[in-house]
Amino acid sequence: PAGSRALKVVAEADVALPAVGDFERDQAFSYGAWVKLPANAGGAIFSRMDEGNAYRGWDLWVEGGKIGAHII
Repeated sequence: PAGSRALKVVAEADVALPAVGDFERDQAFSYGAWVKLPANAGGAIFSRMDEGNAYRGWDLWVEGGKIGAHII
């Protein structure tokens, strides 16, 4: 679709895109990913969280081989 973007990270890295994914609570959005992870992977795959505001935001994360999401 128009406006779609893709990002490929081939090595362990932190990537900051501060102008991406900043939605208001009344704006619809969706997200997804194709991710190949090592067996012991853990942590955020991607996120947009406001630490100073009780971690309000959204993320996609993995822990113990299971995928989870927060929308706060």
